Amino acid sequence: MIYLELTQSMFIKEFELCGRGDQFSYEALCAMYEYLDDLGEDFSLDVVALCCDYTEYTLKDFDEEEHLDEENIAFEVRGSDGKLISYVVAG
Repeated sequence: MIYLELTQSMFIKEFELCGRGDQFSYEALCAMYEYLDDLGEDFSLDVVALCCDYTEYTLKDFDEEEHLDEENIAFEVRGSDGKLISYVVAG
């Protein structure tokens, strides 16, 4: 098996190539890349599985009580100015 280490831009491009470029905002994809990279675990990229396992919520739509429990985690998505713009929830 051949493995390829992806940069952030390559990670985002894979979503576009799979027809999932609009599934998440650019900023959410950057945050997801950083989150997954920080886990420090090797894994095979499955864009469709990530789209099924992660959901981006606007600040208006995110409800901590509704979207978070023992099995779900959320991470913040910030714009280039550092402002919080959304959350990505996994689980």
